[in-house]
Amino acid sequence: MNEVGSTTLSLMHLPPAQPNTAGTMLRLLLYPGELYRLPPAARDVRILAGRAWLTVAGEDIFVSPGEKMLSPPSKDSALISALGHRPLILEIYLVI
Repeated sequence: MNEVGSTTLSLMHLPPAQPNTAGTMLRLLLYPGELYRLPPAARDVRILAGRAWLTVAGEDIFVSPGEKMLSPPSKDSALISALGHRPLILEIYLVI
């Protein structure tokens, strides 16, 4: 588990995605150099391909394919981008 300021994040390897019955899932493709601000309703981010560079509360977190980042609600928004030269494919699970 990674401690980031007062926000607790955990990374884990997961089996293939299951239907999300608790909210909505977005699937995004980010090319190197693109930046995406995660919406406040984002609770989980799952990396499908590429490596992610995530910045939360001023801390950098690197997430690899097959890992899922769990994030409790926070007043700080998170930014995510592709790390390296490959596109990033990710799923964002929203609680609405």
